[in-house]
Amino acid sequence: MSQYRKDQNENAAIETALDVAFGIARVAMWIGLVLLTLSISVLCYYLVAFAQPQNHLDVNQAVGFIGYAKTALLAGSVMFGVGASVLLWGEWTLSLYLVLASAIILAMPFATSQFLQFPPPPDIANPISEATQTEGSILAIIAAFAVVFNVIVAIRDRVEHGFRAENIKYGKGIREEHDRANVFLGKCWQLPYCRKFVRERCPIFHSKRTCWKERVGCMCEELVIKNAMEGKVIPKDSVGAAAMIPKNDRLTVLQKMERCRQCVIYNEHQKHKYKAALPVTILLFIGMSGFMWRALYEMMQGFIQRLDRFVSTVSLGTAKEGLIAAQFKNTTIPFEAVLVVCFLLLSLAYILKALEYAMFKLKI
Repeated sequence: MSQYRKDQNENAAIETALDVAFGIARVAMWIGLVLLTLSISVLCYYLVAFAQPQNHLDVNQAVGFIGYAKTALLAGSVMFGVGASVLLWGEWTLSLYLVLASAIILAMPFATSQFLQFPPPPDIANPISEATQTEGSILAIIAAFAVVFNVIVAIRDRVEHGFRAENIKYGKGIREEHDRANVFLGKCWQLPYCRKFVRERCPIFHSKRTCWKERVGCMCEELVIKNAMEGKVIPKDSVGAAAMIPKNDRLTVLQKMERCRQCVIYNEHQKHKYKAALPVTILLFIGMSGFMWRALYEMMQGFIQRLDRFVSTVSLGTAKEGLIAAQFKNTTIPFEAVLVVCFLLLSLAYILKALEYAMFKLKI
């Protein structure tokens, strides 16, 4: 009884700690969002104000306020990124929200400058540009880490558990057998859920075939289980044993395939297939990314140029063509490369999500 109370107290303490952590994260996210909104508004104000041909603003005072806004923007980016990551952890929309916030911050000075009649002085424009690039990059990095960790957690979960028990109809709740080794990508009778007393009298086993190819097995076909319970003798040679495999003509091929999808043995086989396909998919993606890097980089440059032309067109010529691309020329790391890396990370995340969907939802 004391152990039970001790476990209850530990669970209550954990729940309380989680509630506190989520509460702090929620407050941090909203404070961060407010700081982001206010700091971006201040920076936009000074960009627009100093672009007027006649203004009576003090440059030194404005630089001071811009410094405060930069600090608020940095704090807001970190608080919003970390808070959203804690609250939305495990959600695949988290990276999209962070990337969207990062894109808004990065694009703010360039989008604003497109519609200004006169450029603001360098003392104003340069610190604002540096601030938005730094803080926007911080959110992009947090988004990249969120994607990577989400992928790692999802991979670990699927590698360890494979399928979800609620999707199993045949063999649900059955324990693993330990009389045989769990052979990687093995046949049905080499997997841990094949029961020994059935296996010794199973025509699939003696014919060295697999139940998912024959569409009948010890978990779904009554005749296989009935013959095993009655101790029916199965020929030891593969040809004779194959002739004893039941043929269920009452079900269509699609109905038999659906039985396989709901079978604990077949889902264990899917887990093995996922383990095999995962490194191959990642290596192929890395290889294709390296092979296509130059093309993707040039494509991103072309996209920025087309964006320049589009903005110049919709602004009726008031915005200079090439202004967006010019903003990124003096950055330490080419901005196009950062965009390509972010695009590749998001692509890999959703490719792995598609692989998981194919293996454990469609079960192909």
